Parts: sequence; structure tokens; C-alpha cells
Amino acid sequence: DVITTGGSVNEVVKIIEKMKGEIIGVGVLVDRSNGDVKIHPNQYSIVNLNVESFDESDLPFDLSKIPIQKPGSKYSI
Repeated sequence: DVITTGGSVNEVVKIIEKMKGEIIGVGVLVDRSNGDVKIHPNQYSIVNLNVESFDESDLPFDLSKIPIQKPGSKYSI
């Protein structure tokens, strides 16, 4: 998975715990949370991305010309 907010991975963790499973670690392909999301003490990612975010009222000029699209695979076309 790709971690941004941790929502999808947390959903899986809850399902596993509900079924009395033992989670010994979490592995993801990409962590783009800037290190802010820790789901498990044994959490590893192949790639860590530092992603810069901007408030809508403070966008750099070049970025303000690109239409905003909600991120995440749940919203892919």
C-alpha cells in the first residue's frame, strides 16, 4: 500500500485484530506521510517521500493553474 493518512492500512489492522490475528509488523511500498503516520512499531516502507502540502489560499502561482483532484486510489478514474 501507499501510506498518506494511514486510513486504508488502519482498516486492515482493525479487521485482523477483530479476527484475533496478531500483527507483528506493517510493510508498505511508499510512505508519503512525511513520517507522520505510525501504525505499528515494526513499520517499514521501501520508499519514503517528503510531500509538500499547501493551503488552497497559499498556492504557488504555477500550481494554482492545475485543477485540484482528490488523491487516493479510491478516487481513480
